[in-house]
Amino acid sequence: MGRFPINHSDTMKTSNTRIIKPTATALLLKVATALLALSGSVASAQFNVLHSFTGGADGANPYYGAPIISGSTLYGTANQGAAGGGVVYSVNTDGSGFAVLHTFTNAAPDGYQPLGSLALSGSTLYGTTYYGGNANGISGVGTVFAINTNGSSYQNLHSFTSSTGYKPYSAVIVDGSTLYGMTYYGTGTGVGSIYSLPTSGGSFTNLHTFAGGTNDGSRPLGGSLLLNNGVLYGATVHGGTGSLIGTANDGVVFSVNPDGSGYTNLVNFTGGTTNGANPYGGLTLVGSKFYGTTRVGGTANLGTIYSLNTDGSGYSVLFNFTGGVTNGANPNGALTSIGSFLVGTTKAGGSSNLGTLFKIGLDGSGFNLLHSFTGADGSSPAGDLAYTNNTLYGWTSTGGASNAGTVFSMAVGGYAFGGLGMTNVLAGNIANGGLFWTNIPTWLNVPPSLPYTYQETVTMPACNRIVASRLLLTVWGGTPDHTCQMTVAVNGTNLPAANPFVFGTTGDLNALFSSDAPCAYGSGYGVWLVAVPIPAGMLFTNGTPNSISVTEATPDSYDGRIQHITLAAVYQSSALTNAFAYSVTEGSGDIYSSPTTGEVSQRTAVFAPVNPANATNATLTALYTYGDTGQNDRLYFNGVQYGGDDVAQWSGPANYGPSVVTFNVTNLVATNAVTFSVGADVSAPQETSLRPQFVVLAVTSPGTAGQLAITGINATGAHLTWSGPTLANYSIESTTNLSPAAWNTVTNFTGTSGTMTFTDSAATNSASRFYRAKTR
Repeated sequence: MGRFPINHSDTMKTSNTRIIKPTATALLLKVATALLALSGSVASAQFNVLHSFTGGADGANPYYGAPIISGSTLYGTANQGAAGGGVVYSVNTDGSGFAVLHTFTNAAPDGYQPLGSLALSGSTLYGTTYYGGNANGISGVGTVFAINTNGSSYQNLHSFTSSTGYKPYSAVIVDGSTLYGMTYYGTGTGVGSIYSLPTSGGSFTNLHTFAGGTNDGSRPLGGSLLLNNGVLYGATVHGGTGSLIGTANDGVVFSVNPDGSGYTNLVNFTGGTTNGANPYGGLTLVGSKFYGTTRVGGTANLGTIYSLNTDGSGYSVLFNFTGGVTNGANPNGALTSIGSFLVGTTKAGGSSNLGTLFKIGLDGSGFNLLHSFTGADGSSPAGDLAYTNNTLYGWTSTGGASNAGTVFSMAVGGYAFGGLGMTNVLAGNIANGGLFWTNIPTWLNVPPSLPYTYQETVTMPACNRIVASRLLLTVWGGTPDHTCQMTVAVNGTNLPAANPFVFGTTGDLNALFSSDAPCAYGSGYGVWLVAVPIPAGMLFTNGTPNSISVTEATPDSYDGRIQHITLAAVYQSSALTNAFAYSVTEGSGDIYSSPTTGEVSQRTAVFAPVNPANATNATLTALYTYGDTGQNDRLYFNGVQYGGDDVAQWSGPANYGPSVVTFNVTNLVATNAVTFSVGADVSAPQETSLRPQFVVLAVTSPGTAGQLAITGINATGAHLTWSGPTLANYSIESTTNLSPAAWNTVTNFTGTSGTMTFTDSAATNSASRFYRAKTR
């Protein structure tokens, strides 16, 4: 076993020294409560080459754009290889199952050499080629094509001609049944075009021919168009103020209506040390701002990151690339938005000057390299990044085993990404709701003789429904040499998926959370965070306590102990009369090690939006998997510090254990964020490790009434329909004269669904009566 990094008074040592070996070890925990799993994703924090192109049948040199992600499959194009024509391919997100979906040929009407990526609509992929089409081979001037995700039904939707704009570098975008795109060359002396095309092919329309000059763009390259609020936006490499066709002018950001009208230059790049020049990539929309990159310009003439408002105002250079080991140079692609950060690639810079992956805050702060390419793992990335499940995906144009480019992934959970690493896994609004949270320190600093049994009991408030919850345990024990087993029973019935659940058998320290199976991810020192989902069908929802028993055993008689138990449950009860909003985030990353070089010392969780206008109470509760009394760290909610300078403190009989903190927060806004820090703002003695892993924001507001409608009156009575929150207590009252003192209660009831019905047999079509409803 790897050495436990903290000094406890008892011993748990490597296999070269003493190991406690009892005849059997069992740890029994019985929890009387109800559980329903929250699901989240935690990715392993490492860079992986998913495919290294050979330049043969699998293609070579993927260029502009980013992989298209659908489920667990990536789709893309490679520009060369396969007799020089390029391919459309798919590969699984774990690198398995690489397949060529289409090989471009030298025969009309097929395309030839795709330079841009793809667009996906339903099960159909759309793309462009720079050459090919109705003219034979490379004498053709490009195509738009479609192909199913399984490789079937390839078709040429359009062959470009010199009279309509031709030779596209970038991909198309899909809006309903229409494709929009750009070409590098235009009609006649034109320097590019904007076009539209039905997804079925046919009626091609040239929307705008770029002419360069002071009022137009010139030469759109790798960036795709962006459609926002019925307007198309994009960038061109050249054109703009003071430029002339054919000269090295600096480029524009433009807008145009989808029918081709209203073309406007929003930004004219001017280069020099105070501005960017030559945007190769497209725009990224975050809120009401666009973000993009320029390939050159800026203080070192190695490119910039810029932002502007959607109306063209507020242009600002946020960052200047300077090259070198700790910086990038010459970004060719667009940016990708993730939370409060942007990520992207540079074609040069980094430790080997072969390109980088980087992240930066929306305000231009917090620039950091995530990865420097070395050649073996790829080089010269010219495209963008795609993101899902805490993982980035992209490609390089060269490098890899055959210097023909690579497809790669990089997890960005944990410390590697300030502001990421904490992911919303569940959020909602319910009537009559509450949050139950308990944390139990169970660490036995000097365990009794082995084997031993340890038992805890937790009783939840009586409730009508468990909306969601998670049982989390930190466990000491479990390595490839000494596995631990955990069996979970709910109300006396074992969970098949955890009967037993074996952990400690893998070197993956960041296993996936799952909605239908237990999971554990660890520290590399035999310390694990275990999360167990419980099927809702096994729970009592009538107020009867639920009994959840957890048995932890080590089959090789190794000493394993649960350090800490945390239970968080969102529930509904007819005894409550409030409205309740909740947002739950879970973290990723190593649970016991300090940040390494290049990693950050802050972690931010951005919660799902809530309504702060009528909130009567808001609580923030967080679980750290490690807390050390006397080692300073801080917590900020919406920028306001809570809890002093030593927030995470182990609440058990010894230090170095999990810590739970709860605060009533008063500075609530619509979208809230909590930041955990052990960074430069924290005074000495400074905590070296940052391990918040589970956070809940709960907001209580007054209950609201629903709507009462009379759906009919006949001889059997007045038929009423009432819509309102489930489990609220309601009263329906009636009167015949609207006098304030004449209202009488017709019925009291508790809502059982969103819509309820009631018939007042005292009211018939022979009498007038008024009704009102209210919550009690």
